[in-house]
Amino acid sequence: MPKRRMRPRPPLLLAWTLASSAGRPSSSLLLPPGRRSPGSSLGREPRPWPGGCRRPRAPGPPRPKHALSRSSGASASSTEAEGEVGGAPRASSFDDEPLPPRIPPLEGDDAEPSTREALRGDEDESRRLLPIPRHVAFVCDGNSRWARARNLPEAAGHAAGAERVAELIERLGEKRGDGEEGEGGGNKGGGGEKGGRTGGGERVECVTLFAFSTENWSRPRLEIDALFGLMEQTTKRYRRRPAVTEGRVRFKVLGDLDDERIPAGARRELRALEAAGEEAAAAGAKKAPRGGAPRGDEALTVCLAINYGGRADLLRAARHLVRSAARGDLVPSDVDESTLSKHLRTSSLPCDPDLIVRTGGERRLSNFFLWEAAYAELYFADITWPDFGEEALDEALRWYGTRKRNFGGR
Repeated sequence: MPKRRMRPRPPLLLAWTLASSAGRPSSSLLLPPGRRSPGSSLGREPRPWPGGCRRPRAPGPPRPKHALSRSSGASASSTEAEGEVGGAPRASSFDDEPLPPRIPPLEGDDAEPSTREALRGDEDESRRLLPIPRHVAFVCDGNSRWARARNLPEAAGHAAGAERVAELIERLGEKRGDGEEGEGGGNKGGGGEKGGRTGGGERVECVTLFAFSTENWSRPRLEIDALFGLMEQTTKRYRRRPAVTEGRVRFKVLGDLDDERIPAGARRELRALEAAGEEAAAAGAKKAPRGGAPRGDEALTVCLAINYGGRADLLRAARHLVRSAARGDLVPSDVDESTLSKHLRTSSLPCDPDLIVRTGGERRLSNFFLWEAAYAELYFADITWPDFGEEALDEALRWYGTRKRNFGGR
């Protein structure tokens, strides 16, 4: 049987094969003048293919004949001309490669916005419609840990927390929404005197700050004295602010201020702050136009829970009811949720808390608003209270706006 002779390769194709197998980029040898190869995107100037001829195409199956090529003037006849010429495959460069047909974009009513624009529109729309809680309560935790992390005395942490309280009051006084009454707003547990379970209000009406609990008396006396001294100084300064003197903010203390353990100076300043707010609200009501809303109804109510405990408040209300029943003023069968709510320290507030925020990383109420928090949304932040700034507040309010509140229904 005669030996089969190998068909010799063209010299140019052999050089191209050797250059590729040597690990060198073929674009350094195989580029036609003024053109780039598919892999020549490294910023190097291409070297011309010897002799100025085109780069040969590797042998393979016949190329599909597309009706559309990269050039806008290409036609089917020019595509067919890429077949065999003179019995050999026609050499072609990368720029002559045909492309699949391009799908034209939608126009008119069928056009869709880009993903970025759609997401931005959804974000703006959801932010505009998110309900705002009528009553927000804060468990201001983490002042001491904030100070210890910075090698500062605990009094410095309480001072930083007091500054955060002032900033938060100003910020919440500006919070107003565009949403209508819906699923997400304030309520009064049991449908009592404070209104029904309505949707998100147009503004934050009430803020409660858990500043000192009945259990905090177990702390060192030096820390307690420093804390009440800070309350006295902060209250005295804030009482002169325009927000209080103009009736835009009024204060209310939730807790037992008659406790003899509270320093007399702090007790005096806290009661003076309450009186200043009431006087400014009364003056604003007199100046209100006839038929218009009094200024006091537009004020932000800030409740300071000082020497307050949820269990102690429930016990106090139960004793009132027992004494009323003993005098014959109350029949036990007539006691319901509304009756008990009227004897709590929060009875004068417009609604129960819609949102309770606790800072410091702990996940518990710690004897705060045990009755009032029945349907409150609980938000726990890992940062300490002095670090709870405007951005953290906005994040908590946005989270509240995404909650669906059914109050036991569907």
